[in-house]
Amino acid sequence: MRLWSCESGVGRNCARIALGFLFVSFTANAADLAIAVDGPPVTVAPEKPGQPLRLAFRAQAGQRLGLGVTALKFVPASATGVAFTVKQPDGQAVRGLEMLNCFPAGAEGACDGEFTVAATGTHVIDVDVPFSAAPRFSIQISSAVSRSLAIGKGEAVALSRPGQDAWFALTVEAGQDVAVGLRDVASGDRNARFSLRIHRPDGSLVGEAGAHMRLGASLPLGGGAPAGTYRVEVDPDRGATGSFVVAATVTPQAPDGALDIASGVNEELRFAFSAGDGQSASVGLDNIAHTPDVDSESRLLVVGPDGKRLNTLYCRTRARGQPVPCKVKVADLKAGRYTIVVSPPPGASVSGTLYRTQDHTAKLDPDSPNRIDLRQAGQVARYRFAGKAGERMGVAIARNVTDDKSRVFVTLLGPPDAPTAMRGTGLLQASVQIPAFELPVTGTYTLLVDAGFRTVSVTVSLIH
Repeated sequence: MRLWSCESGVGRNCARIALGFLFVSFTANAADLAIAVDGPPVTVAPEKPGQPLRLAFRAQAGQRLGLGVTALKFVPASATGVAFTVKQPDGQAVRGLEMLNCFPAGAEGACDGEFTVAATGTHVIDVDVPFSAAPRFSIQISSAVSRSLAIGKGEAVALSRPGQDAWFALTVEAGQDVAVGLRDVASGDRNARFSLRIHRPDGSLVGEAGAHMRLGASLPLGGGAPAGTYRVEVDPDRGATGSFVVAATVTPQAPDGALDIASGVNEELRFAFSAGDGQSASVGLDNIAHTPDVDSESRLLVVGPDGKRLNTLYCRTRARGQPVPCKVKVADLKAGRYTIVVSPPPGASVSGTLYRTQDHTAKLDPDSPNRIDLRQAGQVARYRFAGKAGERMGVAIARNVTDDKSRVFVTLLGPPDAPTAMRGTGLLQASVQIPAFELPVTGTYTLLVDAGFRTVSVTVSLIH
C-alpha cells in the first residue's frame, strides 16, 4: 500500500510513505546539479538527511542513454534506498525510467537503467531521498555504443561507463537460420550479469539470455524469422562495466552421421536438422574433451520447432567418468526444423564428435527371431509390438558376431499410460534376457537397441 499526503503551505514538497520507508519528493528546485552526457561522473553528497536533490542534463530526441549510479551509501548508515525518475522537458516521466530504485547493499551500491529520449531539451532527474539519512553516490549519463553486426563476424566491445549498454543492427534475410552469441565476458565484478536481448524489426522482443565471466549465452532467431533489421542489445546489470564478444552466425545443418565439433571458451554451438511426422532421432556426443580439463559437464540439448526443450543431458569426458554414452533420444517428432545445442562447461571449451542419426524403426515379429543390424554409428533401433494387459512377455537378445564386445543397451518401453512397463539391461555377453513379466496395459510396446557409438548386429526374440 502507498500513502500520499500534502499539506497547504509546504509548496511542492510532499511526504510519501512507501513500503514502510519515508521519502521526500521534489518536483522543483532552483539549484539543479548539471550532468553532461558522456561527461565525467558527478558526485552527489548532500549535507543533511532529506535535503532536496534534482539533477539536469540536455539530450537530443532519439538518443539512447544509460544512467549509472555507483558507490551509494548513507550517512548515517541505513538499509533504505533512493529512487530516480527521469523527466522530459514537459515534466512527463521518460518511458523506461519512470522509477529506478537503488540500494547500498550488494554490488558496492550500484544500479543502472536505460532509456530513449523522446524530445530534445533539458531533462531532469528527480531523486527521492529518505528523511533519516543523507545519500552519497556518483552518477553519470552515457550514450549507448552503437554498431552494425555482420553475420559471421564477431564484434569485441568494451563498456567503460556504468549504466552504458551496447546496441547492434543485424540484417537478416528471409529463410536465414541465425543465432546470436555472447561470450568472453570480462568485468571487474566477477558476478556481473550481461543480458543479451534481441528485438525484431517491429520492436518486439525475440528473447533474453544472460552471460557472465564463466558462462556464455546465445539466442536463436529460427529459420522462420522474418527478414529485416534486428536490434541486438547487451546490457550489463548493476552498473557493471567490462568487455565482451558478440557474434551472429548461421546455424549449420547437422549431417546424418558424425561431425567433428570444437567450440571456443564459453561458446555455445548450434546445429539444425529436419524431421518428418512420426520420425525418431538420436543425438549424441563422443570423444569429448574439455579445455582446460575441468571436472564438469557439457550440456547437450535438443530444441523443437516451437522453441521448447525436448530433452537435455549433461556429458562428462571418459576420463572424468562418463558412465553411459551421452545420447539424447527424441521419438515421434512432429514435422519441422529442430536445433541441437552443445554448451561447454563454464570457463572451458568443448570438442569431440557429434552424432545425429535417424532411428531405425520396424515392427517386431512376435513369433519369429528378428535380426537387427545397426550399421551406422550412433543409430538406435526401435522395434514395436502389440501387447495385451495380463500377457506375460520377455525379450531374448543374442549377438550375431560372437566375438563382438561392444556394449549394447536394451530397453523395453511401454505405452504412454503404462505405469511400470520399463525394463532395461546392458548387454556385454553373447546373449541376455529380459525375463518375462506381466504387461500392465494393452497397447504398443517398444524395444530400444542402442550400441552407443558403435555398429552392432543382434537377433531379438519375444519370450511368451
